[in-house]
Amino acid sequence: MKGFIFVCAVILVIGLTSMANAQLTSASAVSALTITPAGAGIAVGNVDCDVTDVIRGVCYTVVFDATGGASIIFPADNGEATTDLGADITGDPGQDVLVQWTLPTALTGSAGVIPVSFGPTSQVRIEDGGLTNPGVGNTFNTGTGGAISVRLGFNFCVPVAALSGDTYAGTALCTASYTGAP
Repeated sequence: MKGFIFVCAVILVIGLTSMANAQLTSASAVSALTITPAGAGIAVGNVDCDVTDVIRGVCYTVVFDATGGASIIFPADNGEATTDLGADITGDPGQDVLVQWTLPTALTGSAGVIPVSFGPTSQVRIEDGGLTNPGVGNTFNTGTGGAISVRLGFNFCVPVAALSGDTYAGTALCTASYTGAP
């Protein structure tokens, strides 16, 4: 009987050794993969325009002078003045961004409206001075600095019936979105 127990013990040890060797021939592990994009996405900052001291019955043109770095108004014979109208867009460097505008056709005041129009080359990209049409979507690259700055020019005629000192206002909405292509 002792022999039988000894043989059973040897078989059990050999079996456990074989199972241990079998367990070592195959193994697996799960590894996590995490990707975290840099940057905070895309942001659009507004650049509000203020046109002052315009004369009733006179038509004006506002343009962005890329060389001078500011908007100017024509004519400016009577102290008329303007500031820039546009948007400053920041995003990830080297990305293509579609810039689209919803532009007003008139500015509203208490005495009525002042029609306003934007021409086919009235959008200026500050970084390179390039002219584009703000009435259609335009794709710009953010470059190494991750920025796009655009300014708008426009035309308007002040009606003779406009009230002196009244304010006429409207909005220009800029939407910027990544195109998915660098």
